[in-house]
Amino acid sequence: MASRGCPYDDYPDKTTLDGWLRSPALDNLQQLRFQHYPRLLLPPSVRRFSSTLRMARLCDCTFRDGNNGGALLLPVLESLTLFDVRISGSALHALLAGCPVLQSLFLFDNYAWLPSAAYRVP
Repeated sequence: MASRGCPYDDYPDKTTLDGWLRSPALDNLQQLRFQHYPRLLLPPSVRRFSSTLRMARLCDCTFRDGNNGGALLLPVLESLTLFDVRISGSALHALLAGCPVLQSLFLFDNYAWLPSAAYRVP
């Protein structure tokens, strides 16, 4: 399987990255390793792989809250690694609920993420 990476000082901006992920060359993608520095929200274009993705390693990214933007549904995902990810409890529960055939889950060095409204003092 071919692979492409970027050196840490040459990561694409979010618009370029979104364009790459929408490329027809990635149709029917079954394995995805997503890592970006500086940390970005997981691009919405990842959703296009929902019916084919079987293995995902997601690193250095932030998930939207499960209640804001909808859950990521990956019905054929069998293996998931979340490494150095910022994700709220509700987003993690929604993600796992959207992976009904998940067989392997590896969580390492992740952080709780709260929407900015949660930090406001009443």
